[in-house]
Amino acid sequence: MNARSRYGTIGLLLRHARRGLAASLLMAALVAVSVFAVAAAPRAVAQLGTEEVRRTVAATPPIVRDLRGVGRLGLPVGIAGTPAPRLVAPTDGAIGLFLDDLPEPVASMAGEPHWVASTQSGDALRADGESGARFVVRLASDPRWLEQVRVVSGGAPAPWAGDENEASDQPPIDIAVSTAVAAEAGVAVGDLLEYGPLELRVTGLYEPIDEADGYWSQFSDLATPLVEREPGSTLTVRASVFVDPGSLGGLSTSIPDGSLVAWVPLDGSLLTSVEAAKVAEQLRAAVAADIALPYGGRLAFSTALADELDKAMGRTATVAGLLALGASGLLGVLLAVFALGVGSIVDRRRPVLALARARGASGLEVRAAMALEGLAVAAPAAALGIAAAAAVIPERVGADAWALPIPVALVVPGLFALLSGPRPFRAEREDAPAGDRRTRTVTEIAVVGLAAVSIALLARRGIDTPTDAGGVDPLILLAPLLVAAALCIGALRLYPIPLRFVLAGRRGRDGAIALLGSARAVRSPVFGFAASFALLLGVSVVVFSAVLGSTLREAIVSGTRDRVGADAQVSAAELGPDVIAAIDAIEGVDDVVALAPVAGVRVLGEAGTATVTLVAADTAALHRVRPDIPAIDTLRDGAVPIVVSNGALARAGADPRIGNAAVERIGQLPPEALPGGARAWALIDARFAADVGRGDIGTERLLVGLSDDADAATVAGAIEEAVSAAQPDDRLGTVSVLTADLLLDDARSSPLTRGVEAALPWVSAAALVLTLIGVALATVAASATRGRTVAVLRILGADARQQRGVLLWELAPPVIAAVLVGTAVGFALPAVLARLIDLRPFVGGIAPPAPTIDPASIVLALGTVLVFALAAGAVAFVLGRRASVATTLKMGER
Repeated sequence: MNARSRYGTIGLLLRHARRGLAASLLMAALVAVSVFAVAAAPRAVAQLGTEEVRRTVAATPPIVRDLRGVGRLGLPVGIAGTPAPRLVAPTDGAIGLFLDDLPEPVASMAGEPHWVASTQSGDALRADGESGARFVVRLASDPRWLEQVRVVSGGAPAPWAGDENEASDQPPIDIAVSTAVAAEAGVAVGDLLEYGPLELRVTGLYEPIDEADGYWSQFSDLATPLVEREPGSTLTVRASVFVDPGSLGGLSTSIPDGSLVAWVPLDGSLLTSVEAAKVAEQLRAAVAADIALPYGGRLAFSTALADELDKAMGRTATVAGLLALGASGLLGVLLAVFALGVGSIVDRRRPVLALARARGASGLEVRAAMALEGLAVAAPAAALGIAAAAAVIPERVGADAWALPIPVALVVPGLFALLSGPRPFRAEREDAPAGDRRTRTVTEIAVVGLAAVSIALLARRGIDTPTDAGGVDPLILLAPLLVAAALCIGALRLYPIPLRFVLAGRRGRDGAIALLGSARAVRSPVFGFAASFALLLGVSVVVFSAVLGSTLREAIVSGTRDRVGADAQVSAAELGPDVIAAIDAIEGVDDVVALAPVAGVRVLGEAGTATVTLVAADTAALHRVRPDIPAIDTLRDGAVPIVVSNGALARAGADPRIGNAAVERIGQLPPEALPGGARAWALIDARFAADVGRGDIGTERLLVGLSDDADAATVAGAIEEAVSAAQPDDRLGTVSVLTADLLLDDARSSPLTRGVEAALPWVSAAALVLTLIGVALATVAASATRGRTVAVLRILGADARQQRGVLLWELAPPVIAAVLVGTAVGFALPAVLARLIDLRPFVGGIAPPAPTIDPASIVLALGTVLVFALAAGAVAFVLGRRASVATTLKMGER
């Protein structure tokens, strides 16, 4: 009597799964680490974006960063003597309503508003008739001005009881003056000043409580005067002075005829990259329309913060695209390793899978049971990986960043089900598969077609900028994977061809090693598609990371130099020949080029007139400093040669002329090629300036070329001393010496730059580790068939050297093919990247950077791959030598 088994199909499979617990735990660990990396990557990019956004906000001057409103205050006539609270309450209320309507997160960024209403400028003459500096003042009123100042002499002004609209004599208007303004204008407490038909009385002197407060950048003339010192002219001091807010009622005509400036500080210290795009949109909406104030007043707010945030997010999106391209290859290697790892587990389950089918289990039941095992392995590991990533990098990210790790984890149960199909126990020949060849052919054609479509889409639409810093363009992830898969298919199809020629040539000759090795390499290669794919992608990621790293380093250096215009740039009020000679004599200075611009020069042509900024320079010296700018110091068929910015002469057409001289365009460059900010310019050699009617042009800035061994900081200090010595005392503040090294240090301190430089080595290391894991798994998976081969060779009398020769024949062809194709892909990706992504928002520069190759890093990476591949082969050989010949042959017969 037959006893019925206590285990059903599912129970049998689950019972057997407990016996391979170690392999399943290793697979779970691999899933946890992989999901952690996939979940952490967008959070790391978002964190870099947050740091870049906050750095951008902090570096933006408050005068353009904060909400600044400009308009005029509305006041009715006949309100003299009205208390200050009733005068300022309507305006306070209107500005308060504007702030109340701001949505989050902009509302949380906005601070307490300030507004200053002021009259038009007028001369304030000393009543005692003493002549001194010309004092031009504006009467200003701020309801909260005493919160910003400290009265150091006298007292605060009292409300004015008069009315400027009355014809009778009026009492003096009390004013408070900053100590800096009083010192320049020569006024003191108690002085009386004639201000048109009115009289001003200085009642107090004050100083800012905190000169670094953003208030004083918005209303700077209330603290620091604008002093005009022209030779032969009277000293002119321009400033604003405070009057009490209660004086507004008596100035109901002068104040509305003047200006109203409102200021709302914006605090971006807590702004995140996820919020940046939304904040930029909200700011643009907030300043789109004017604010209506009571009694006909108007106020229009503006801010440049929205544009600066867009630039910061554009740089972050560029970095995200760069890292996504590298991560796509890394993801492909990871999937290949998953396939190899799951395949090794399934191979261990193969006997019980066959038993389950023999007992009547359907293929669907077997696959479902294995999928459940894969889900049991992957689900807890994935949850742990996601939780760990969120804990380690607690950065806010979008929904796509949360969803991205889930498909990676679900690959594991999918592979468990996919690889659990029926297979024969006997070894198969890869060159004569038992399955339908048409299925393989159709699959390969589909992969190649999808790869072609993905590249076409990228070339057509470019890279889709994600809505948040943690977002990923799916096409960036899929396109490199599909291209690598297509190339891997081609490599696997093509590399056996030369081996078949070797195999045919070795038949009938002495020596069995080459014959046996080439035969096994063709018929039963050690590396299948998954291992070859992992090796190819791993090599491509390593090479791509090396090329990208060297490209970015060189591009940042050239980009900063392009921004400066040379090794150093000098600007000052006085840059005459003596200054140029003094700089040229400094040790470490090779060339000094003077740029003398004149704006508004008309260029006449057949089609019309173009207006440009004409820049005269010694172009031979400029060419030595800037090789991209040609020397144009020789007439061309009687015409004066010029180099122009792109599109500068579009309106002029053919046969352009400047004045009475014909000019010939020799070349054109981007507008940023010459410093100065002009978008439309024409460069001319200084010797031809008189020919176009511009013989006397003042020098605005100098470009300085330094020797290779010069210390830029030391030379810059010497240049600043030489230039400052030639400036008048009142123009010392105009001296500026900017070096490329200084900008380079600033660029390298950017969170994005530091993040990319830190990420690329980690990407390369991860690719190497995963590739070597794939090679090891593939080598172990082939150990059974290799053991039989080694056993047969040992029985036939083959020594260790001959056995190593056969093993080398098995390993060398797929490794060499994968390394060659992977290296080609790694070199091609940066070239494709240069066409798809404009790196200039990130690295700066005039022209898009070209890929730069660092041979040392590439040789090191490829050498590491080859060494570990040989090490894996050596381990396989040792394991094969240790196996029992009799046991191996017996297992082969079974």
